[in-house]
Amino acid sequence: MTWLNPATLGFAVRRKLADLGAGARLFGRLIALGGAAFARARLVSEQVHLLGNLSLAIIGVSGLFVGFVLGLQGYYTLQRYGSADALGCWSRCRWCASWGRSSPRCCSPGAPAPRSPPRSA
Repeated sequence: MTWLNPATLGFAVRRKLADLGAGARLFGRLIALGGAAFARARLVSEQVHLLGNLSLAIIGVSGLFVGFVLGLQGYYTLQRYGSADALGCWSRCRWCASWGRSSPRCCSPGAPAPRSPPRSA
């Protein structure tokens, strides 16, 4: 079965059009039933602020401490198996590879620290 098959292509197009139609119907219902919310815009904005902005700090702090715990557990696991020293080399190789520098010179232990590429405006 390939994409060049007209039946498969037609089915995929019909599926995308059906999804687009469902999204348009949902948006239409949202606008039609949301008229009462537009009349009380101040209350809606206060609720959004209360639910979104104030809980963002809680989510951020929780994520920070979960990251701390996972990092510490990962370090203990690497230390148990004697791989804690290789973590710096691995992260350096991954950093170099993400900037397109996958040469062995970049990943060797005695190589100078790689510089960040210049920022484009």
